[in-house]
Amino acid sequence: MPRKHTEKEEMRMPDFTPSQNTAINTKDVSMVVSAGAGSGKTTVMTERILRSLLDGKDINRYLVVTFTKAAAADVKEKLYKGLLKAQSEDPADRHIARQLMSLPGADISTVHAFCFSRIKQNFSVLGITPDVRAADETEAAILMQESMEKALNEGYENQKTDFLLLADGFSGRKSDKRFADIMLGLYKELRVYPNYGKFLDTLIADLEKDCENREYSETDVCAVIMTEARECLLTAREECERLCKYASENEEDIYLPALFAFTEEI
Repeated sequence: MPRKHTEKEEMRMPDFTPSQNTAINTKDVSMVVSAGAGSGKTTVMTERILRSLLDGKDINRYLVVTFTKAAAADVKEKLYKGLLKAQSEDPADRHIARQLMSLPGADISTVHAFCFSRIKQNFSVLGITPDVRAADETEAAILMQESMEKALNEGYENQKTDFLLLADGFSGRKSDKRFADIMLGLYKELRVYPNYGKFLDTLIADLEKDCENREYSETDVCAVIMTEARECLLTAREECERLCKYASENEEDIYLPALFAFTEEI
């Protein structure tokens, strides 16, 4: 039978907005809560779970996932404190005692940690060793950099025209580090898509179709490039004007003709 909240519990509950109270108290339906950063989504979720546990639900039946370790730890801590307060007000309640005992082993973690725990539990099915572990951020960065270097070396060895043009267009004067950084940044952005290879193929197909139906100068991609180029040129012109002013104020007249000429070209 659902447990009624005591007067003390009602008094200690934080003030929630009407929308938050709806998210907390609505039961027996699937629910999606959409709100901006810092709006209290985690607090609302935690309060919803806590009240359901006080009403007789079992924490072992829950899967709670967050995006950060800090948020997962915060959920566990708030649930622990809430259950501990409830137990202090009703020490004889065995259900609350069981929830407190089960809380340390409950599935409350980041998405990555939950997925990795399932990988470890099914290592034999996946054909991997049982001592598999997740790389930390430093290891992951090193592996990613090594993979990028390998991919670039293969590109140079194959001497494909498209790759060489791409590398030449985005590399610095002395090295291809800038090109590698751009590629790594693009890879990180693409990883938000479940199948980024297919997503890229779709983009390429759309671009090719767009170029077939219109002149390149009229395509969306050309408009983006022109906007970026215009902004870069405006920035360069502002820098040239600043240098011209500096040269004039500091009697560096020898540089003025070249600076003025370059500024006019821009």
